[in-house]
Order: sequence, then structure tokens, then C-alpha cells
Amino acid sequence: MALLSFVESAPRAYRLKVGNADLFRNSTEPGTSPSLWETMGNVFERSIIDNISEHDARWKVLQPPTGSGKTQGACLYSAMQAKRNRDTQGNLKPVGVLLVTRLIKQADDLAAQVNAMAGANVAVAHHSKSGTDADDIGRYDVLVVTHQAFVNAAETLAGAAWSRLVQWNGGHRLLTAYFSDREQPRSGRGGDRVSVLAARQG
Repeated sequence: MALLSFVESAPRAYRLKVGNADLFRNSTEPGTSPSLWETMGNVFERSIIDNISEHDARWKVLQPPTGSGKTQGACLYSAMQAKRNRDTQGNLKPVGVLLVTRLIKQADDLAAQVNAMAGANVAVAHHSKSGTDADDIGRYDVLVVTHQAFVNAAETLAGAAWSRLVQWNGGHRLLTAYFSDREQPRSGRGGDRVSVLAARQG
């Protein structure tokens, strides 16, 4: 995905949700640093490239403050990536996304946000109450699961549960984003336990 299109779209989507676009100033202006979503876009893009090349499996950690728009940013990026998968089908390698969040309700909300932003049914939440078929989740560009499901599957990295999380009809899910306010994913390395969003190879 072109990073520019994501950065340009981010303020509009965030303004619709929160009514504030101050975080998305133009970082090309002298003396300004990259906006939150510009930084997110760069981290996501780097993670995808690293995953394709099998270059670097470390967690890449962002620590924006709570309420700064990281969830909406990840949803928009996921939605735009899913749309790009369809628009470039057969020409570019598709990018599947795995979003990992703390609660079942949050997983449902994330999937709904991605679908609303994509204007299509491209995301699904998979958990004990979702009723989604474990063998059917591979057809979705974006899969959303809870921390516990991620940790349980990671216990057996070679097992079927892990494979269902990180594989989909387009191949390997090339981006994993793990949201947490308190904890770090056990299968990776990270920074502080404060409002963490980590992008990692699947």
C-alpha cells in the first residue's frame, strides 16, 4: 500500500470517529515530527516488508497515549489493505492482517470497524462466542482474536491453531498488530507496558 494514501486518509477517518485531526499535521513542514499515523504507517509497512523477506522477526513497538487514535489507525490501515488486495488481485502479493486485542467485545468492535471502513465484509472476529467456523476464517483478509487465543495458539507454533491464525487464503498473514495497555505478547519482545501497539511478522 502506498503510505501516502494511508496518511492522507487517516485524518478524515479519525475526524469522523473522534472529531479531532490535530495529530495529523504535515510532517514535511520545517521543525515538525511525523504524525502518529504516519509513524504507524511506516512501522506497518516496514513489518510487512521484513516479513516478506524474513528479515527481522522482532516486535516493533509504538507507545502513543491512550485515546490517540491507534485503534482507528490500525482499522483503517487494515481496511485499506484489504481493498488493495482486491484491486490488485493477481498482480501483487496480498497482505493478510491479524489484529490481537484484549477482550471479546473489543475483537467484535475491531472487526466491525474494519468492515465499515472497507465497505465490505473483509474482517472477522474469531473467539469462543463468535460462532465463526475455525476452518472458514482463512477467507478473510483481516482476522481479529483475543490475547488469550493468541497466547494459547502460540504455545504450539507448529500446531493447527497457530496455523489458522497466521495463514489465510492469500498465504501468510504478513502483519500482526497486538494491542495492550498492560502486557506484552509472550511470543515477542517489546518495550514498556503502556498502551502498546506492536506490529510483528505473523
